[in-house]
Amino acid sequence: MFSSSIAFFALILEGLIGYPQWIAKRFEHPKVYIGKFVDKYQSSKFFIAGLFVAPIALGFAIEFVGHFLGLLGFVALVLISTIGFSQLALDRGAERVFKEVKKNNIENARVEFSKVTGESAATLSLTEIIDGSIQRLGWGFSGAVVAPAFWILVGDLPG
Repeated sequence: MFSSSIAFFALILEGLIGYPQWIAKRFEHPKVYIGKFVDKYQSSKFFIAGLFVAPIALGFAIEFVGHFLGLLGFVALVLISTIGFSQLALDRGAERVFKEVKKNNIENARVEFSKVTGESAATLSLTEIIDGSIQRLGWGFSGAVVAPAFWILVGDLPG
């Protein structure tokens, strides 16, 4: 398949709909399951091999089947690839913080900042919240958009 097309359409789709709420109510985001897997098995002697081999093998299998399904397979690969991106959630989190900053409501800005970053903001000034949010957006963009797009471009779905 065309990895650039898959990455492009996956970015567009995830940017428009994100991780749908009706799915989120039933299942956590796949990245959460990956994190739980890492936490549980990172001390295992097979962890490194499993961390790399299993997703790559699964990716190749899905892509192999996708090739035989034509346009339906391409659509399925785009849908599966959206899992790697988190740009809409990143945008919404920053939007909530900056909405409170615009209102000059430091207490609510601290609460929203803590939700987005997972860090305590109890002593942060408005300027520190703004700086921290911009920094978090940069880091988040790297991990939620650039890295997944790069790896899809380099290795298609197995990437």
